[in-house]
Amino acid sequence: MMRSERHLEQKKITDSHLEILSGEETSGYHMECESGAYDDSLLVKLFEYVTQIAVDCGEAKGLVQAVAA
Repeated sequence: MMRSERHLEQKKITDSHLEILSGEETSGYHMECESGAYDDSLLVKLFEYVTQIAVDCGEAKGLVQAVAA
């Protein structure tokens, strides 16, 4: 949470996934902001995020889940 000058609590967004469309092509970008000291758990979190994004953007084909690249 973040406090403004008026001391109202606001949600602080630290992770973002952007999709940029250019004609027929879509590019995806993931931005990760970490406020604490770096440790190896960041790599695990990034892997989890991008894997979930790939599954969410993919499609099921029978018993196979095709993921977005």
